[in-house]
Order: sequence, then structure tokens, then C-alpha cells
Amino acid sequence: MPEQDTLVRSLDERFRTVNTEITEILERAVNGKRELSAEERLKVDGLSTERAQIKDQADEVTRHHQLLEETRKVLDELGALPSENMRGLSLAQEFAANLRAVAAGKSTETELRARITAPGSRVRALGVDVTGGGRELVPVDFAAILIRKLTESLGIFKAGVTTITTSRDKWTAPRVITDPTAVWVEENTTIGGTAPTFDTKSIELHKAGILLQVANELLNDDATDLLTYLAEAIANALQRAVGSAMVSGNGTGKPFGIVGRVTTGVTGAGNAATAEELLALKYSVAEHFANAPDAAWLVNRTYLGQLRALKDASGRFLYNPAVTVTQPDVFDGNPLYSDSNVAAPAAGAKSVLFGDFSGYYQLTGNAISFARSDEFAFDKDQATFRGLVRVGGDLVIPDSVKAFQGKAA
Repeated sequence: MPEQDTLVRSLDERFRTVNTEITEILERAVNGKRELSAEERLKVDGLSTERAQIKDQADEVTRHHQLLEETRKVLDELGALPSENMRGLSLAQEFAANLRAVAAGKSTETELRARITAPGSRVRALGVDVTGGGRELVPVDFAAILIRKLTESLGIFKAGVTTITTSRDKWTAPRVITDPTAVWVEENTTIGGTAPTFDTKSIELHKAGILLQVANELLNDDATDLLTYLAEAIANALQRAVGSAMVSGNGTGKPFGIVGRVTTGVTGAGNAATAEELLALKYSVAEHFANAPDAAWLVNRTYLGQLRALKDASGRFLYNPAVTVTQPDVFDGNPLYSDSNVAAPAAGAKSVLFGDFSGYYQLTGNAISFARSDEFAFDKDQATFRGLVRVGGDLVIPDSVKAFQGKAA
């Protein structure tokens, strides 16, 4: 799409400009053999925030394009492509137009369901019951929007957690606790060695939901694209709930978050980690986890500006910013991701995570739903919209990820 390509190029140019400005400030400090001044640090923090926002915007443009192409491909196979008068509309606009045409005044409840799949894989089309008309196809846009938000918009998912779709309320799998060992043996002697030991890990799924009520007058106003807003609002609310739980959930009525399950690799002398402490954290993780292809760092976005100023013993910056908006930043050779649900540096806070995040398993029930009922609030002449998702999470492989923890208060 020409419009998308133009926007991505524009974002990429601004991204490079911001990178250059940050680098120039840091190099002036290095060449002058001094620390950043308060004004320079404030400038770097501001530019780092803008840089992260540009990356997010570019990611959203790319995701939107991919989702549009995937959805149209599925609808094409089903013979349910949008009509010609809808071509050129955004994906969200297509969703609103189709849902309004099917549901408004024709049914008491419309429910959309889609199987949760990994990013980039196919999402099946949905059916809705229409009074007197049997089942008709409608786009899967809401479900796909939520899937994308859950799996691509949160830093913990970008870091490479293992995602699984299940139809069960509890998922159980064996895991290795100790690896087998081999021994050297002489001729004609019994072969020794030790067998691996196993146990099982169970993860329960929990339900997150939201209920919204809207006056029918607003829904019937063609000038107000309210259904699009409702789909986005519900998806965003569920995203925030799931994202928070995946990082800091306590397992009571919600998933176990990764922060509460990882061990502390390094306790800092202060609230924020020094360069030496972050390197110590990296080397506190077992070699096979630290050297895994997807081993990564995860921090709060507000911490990125401080990380950019850290140098190793030779005076080289540990933080290497991405050259383009489609690449992750790198810290000491490993991808660096940010997630607002990770704690900012503070006394006793686990503010930096490092390791192989595939050891954390995130489970999603095999369907999410977006339902409308015209009967629930019939006496108020309101339509009720409900969004539901079932998720679970826990660290299945112990010590695959470790944390830096600030000095206790």
C-alpha cells in the first residue's frame, strides 16, 4: 500500500534523526570525559521516549497492514470479501460497517469467536445468528485486533514467551528438573550415569472481562462510528488486564506474572542498576539460557534513557539503538524490550529481567468473545457489549530468567 509505505518511510526518517541527536549528546559527554549534565540527561530521556513512541507507531502501521491482508485472504477463500463500496475503508471501519449491517435491529445478541493463534497465522471467519436469516459471515476484526494487541503490543510477548492455545481450564506438562549425566567407564564394567528427574507443572486459566452499555440512539447514528470505538476500547481494556497479569500477577484469580516467579540474580547497591550490576545479572543466568537465540532484556520504558548512558570498562556504550524502526534495540549484544508493567527502578523493585523468556508459558483459551445483548438493559433502551478472554501464565522452566532487584528500603 503506497500510503503505508510513505508513512513508514517518514517514521523511519524521524527515527534516524532522533537516534543521531541522542548519539551526539552522548558522544559530547564521552569526548569531554564527563557525565551527562542534568539538562543533557533530561534531553536524552525525552528523545528516548519519542523514539519509543515512533517504534510503537511504526509497529501499529505494519500490524494493521498485515492484519488487513490476512483477513481479506480468509474472507476471499470463504467468498465473503467486503463489497466494492467498502474497499478503501480501514479494517476497523469494515468491522463497524459489517457488524452494524448484520446486527442492528436484526438480532438480540451477536457473538464473535475466533481461535487464538500465534502472530501471523490465520484466524478463521466467524458466524452470527441473524433472526430469520440463519448464520451469516462477518469479519473477524475484533477478535483479530485483540489477538494482535495481546501478542504483539506488550513487551513481554515481544521478548519471546511461549504462547499456547488450549480448550482446557488447566494445562499440565512435564518438565525436566535435573538433566541426565554420563560417566566414563572401563571395559567390562557396569555403565553408570544418572537419569533425568521430572515433575509436572500445571497452569490454570482465568477469565478477564468487561461490560459496556451504550444508548441505542448513539448506535443508530450513522455519523458516529461507535462500534469501532467499542471494539478498540474493549480490546485495549483486556490488553491492559492481561499485560499487567503476565508481568506482575499473583496467581489469585489471575495468572502468575513472571516477576513474582523469577529469582534475583543481583541485588543492587542502589535503586537503579549500574553497568557492572547489569553485566553481573547477565552472567548469573545459566549459560544455556543466556546464550539462547532469543535471550533478551525486559525493562520499564522510563528506564531506557538511563540505560543509554551506561558504558563498559573500556568506555563503550552498552546500549546500541536500533538503526530502523523495525529492529529491536540491543543491550550488550541482546535484544532490549520495554514493558510499562515492569517496575521502574525503586527500592526492592525487580526492575530489570534477563534471560530466555520462552521459559514463561502464556496460555489462552481457544476462543475470545465479543457479544452484544439488546435485552440485558432493555428497560434503559441500551445495548450491552461484553468482551471476554481466558488466559493463564507461569514460569515453567526455573531460572531461565533472572532479575535485578533494587536495594531494600
